[in-house]
Amino acid sequence: MNCIRLVEPEIGGGRISKAKIDQIGDSDAQHLEISGLRQDTFEYLVQKYGDQFLEIKFWKCPRIEDLSPLEALSSIRAIHYYWNQKTSRLWNFAKNPNLTVLSFHNFVHLQDLSDLASAKALQILDFGNAASGASYVESLSPIGEIATLRELAFNPKKISDNKAAPLLKLSNLHSLEFSNRLFSSEKIAWLKARLHQGIQSDRLQPYILVDNILNKDCMVTGKGKPFLHSVHDAQKLSRYVQNFERLVDYYRENLHCDEPD
Repeated sequence: MNCIRLVEPEIGGGRISKAKIDQIGDSDAQHLEISGLRQDTFEYLVQKYGDQFLEIKFWKCPRIEDLSPLEALSSIRAIHYYWNQKTSRLWNFAKNPNLTVLSFHNFVHLQDLSDLASAKALQILDFGNAASGASYVESLSPIGEIATLRELAFNPKKISDNKAAPLLKLSNLHSLEFSNRLFSSEKIAWLKARLHQGIQSDRLQPYILVDNILNKDCMVTGKGKPFLHSVHDAQKLSRYVQNFERLVDYYRENLHCDEPD
């Protein structure tokens, strides 16, 4: 892959200069990874060189407040952004008609996802907290408007309205991943009962296997549920499995039921 990497060595992303950005020069690279941008250098990069890239990875550019200059990138196909401490909104994705891949993680002040409703070509979306972080979102409702979405992963600390129902609108969804601590086990069972059966997701199961932590290797699905050992706690785990499957069967037989809390 022909990629330019302009990543500063400092742990916080550093501070990149316009002179270093100009190292892009006449390169024909279509992929860029960059750190240390401030608002002025961000706008300089996008205005002078942005059009040539199909994919940009913003690695540790926490000080950018206004992301709207990205609306100028009509050819961009993929944007990845890790760590932002300033912005409270995304941008108008209708200006990026070729954008099919978007990821953003550890956005401290971004709670309103309403801009995502304009992302009419998006196929892959991944957002929330990577490694650590306490960012949260108000609602998944805008995501339900992205009819083209095929792969969705999200891991915010919480969803304020606690609603999973917007996911039911994603008729083209093939892959779903989320923290199985975000919702109650009953809500996840309700979601599984209503999503189409072809979706690949271990998060719609009664538990997931994890690396051994304090002699526990199973994370029971649902907010507040325990870690268990697949052998030592086999009977207890079986009860959780039976209860989860019972709930799924109930909601499949009672499609009129509203989303549980």
